[in-house]
Amino acid sequence: MTLGQRIWMPVTSPPGGGVDSSNNDDDFTLDYGLPITIKSVGYAGGVYKQGNFSASFYGSEVKDTWYQYYVNLKHRIALTDDQALLFDFNAYRTQDTGRQLASVIDNTTWSLASTYRVQAHSLTLAYQKVDSDEPMDWVGFGTMGGSVVLANAMQYATFTEPNERSWQLRYDLDLVVFGVPGLTFMTRYATGDNISNAHSKNTYYTQRYRYPDGANPRHWERDVEFRYVVQSGPAKDMSVRLRQATHRSSTGYRYPDNNEVRLIVDFPIKLF
Repeated sequence: MTLGQRIWMPVTSPPGGGVDSSNNDDDFTLDYGLPITIKSVGYAGGVYKQGNFSASFYGSEVKDTWYQYYVNLKHRIALTDDQALLFDFNAYRTQDTGRQLASVIDNTTWSLASTYRVQAHSLTLAYQKVDSDEPMDWVGFGTMGGSVVLANAMQYATFTEPNERSWQLRYDLDLVVFGVPGLTFMTRYATGDNISNAHSKNTYYTQRYRYPDGANPRHWERDVEFRYVVQSGPAKDMSVRLRQATHRSSTGYRYPDNNEVRLIVDFPIKLF
């Protein structure tokens, strides 16, 4: 078991889910509430692991804005030598504090992903829900945004609008079975609806976007990714990812239709 200490540093998500440090050259913002600037974020937490089960707990404070708590539970059940079930639960609890710079907030957002894995194939079903009249928000980096650890946080959309519910179907393949070690393929599709903040008492987020009752905007996203990790030689462990996303939405949703392609190269450098 490892425990984190309370420190004051910029952070966007628990370790493993996004950026957890930066320099002091600029302020931080909220991902959704962009105009609010932040000097530092305090957080504390820990990770517990026992066999095929792990649990992570973190709490953070954005001064005069919110307290935010995060929990992650993972469990793997081996069915046979080459088959397994995996469960991944994530939840955030956010409540306003101090001067309420982002107005009143009472938000619980959670997701559950269940994966069936057989040999090189994995099939995942996921459900995600925002239980609040406010959107799920987190710390970001100006117009670059931030990251959040939820099952349906896709390449373009995060499916975290007020009261939104979303589903995802995902397929992963390790192409080592076809004689190409290091090459993997992933495709996923998510759809969201039930979006409304008509009864919200939050004056900050509703100024940015209003979802009236009955409008029920919907949207969906499809992602495709190929990833290759170099297996040997001077560039060993370097990874190259080619990602494509298609996003479509109905009238009333705040993000437009979008098509994008990303090429991401990661080259690890070992100092010691």
